Amino acid sequence: MSGWSTNRPIYARLPSEAEKYNGNPAVDALCQPFDSILVSYKSAIDNFERDFLNADTARSDALDWLAMNCGFTGNFWGTDWSDAQKRLLIKNSHSFIWNNVGTERLLIWLLNTVFAIPAQIFSVGQFLADINAADDDLGGDQLQYYVLMPITYQTTDKAWLLATRLNYLYMPIFCDSAIVYDAFYADMSSADDPVFD
Repeated sequence: MSGWSTNRPIYARLPSEAEKYNGNPAVDALCQPFDSILVSYKSAIDNFERDFLNADTARSDALDWLAMNCGFTGNFWGTDWSDAQKRLLIKNSHSFIWNNVGTERLLIWLLNTVFAIPAQIFSVGQFLADINAADDDLGGDQLQYYVLMPITYQTTDKAWLLATRLNYLYMPIFCDSAIVYDAFYADMSSADDPVFD
């Protein structure tokens, strides 16, 4: 029988003649710690892909490391986010997130799907391949959009601050934007905050 199948890779290889080695309680006790170490290392190597590289099955303590290898560094990552949020971001990093930076679609997905913040986007203008929606050449007024947050959030809430952070990180560079309440009028939010400075 293989030493690996019995979790005794060293002890099982010792000669068994006259029970001088294999079968000797003292030798057994001396080999036990080293056998345990080798078995744990072998298990880690055998399960490396499952435990460290697969976003669905990776250990919780490996998610931050895996995220760094998927491009999430600095402000793009939060170690305090839930495992479910981390897994979703890692799984979609190369197929969706980095391909869609600067799009409304990505910002809405991050806010609504990943972080369950019920925000909406209201945009003033839109780009259509070197012309704006009014068929004028680019170079006129800067396009603007608003991230509309429900009135139930305070501007100091964790969700509001996260929405501000995500907007800053993933917004289109050619736009001016603001995080505002979901009702606003004449450059003022429903809480009488200015929409744009």
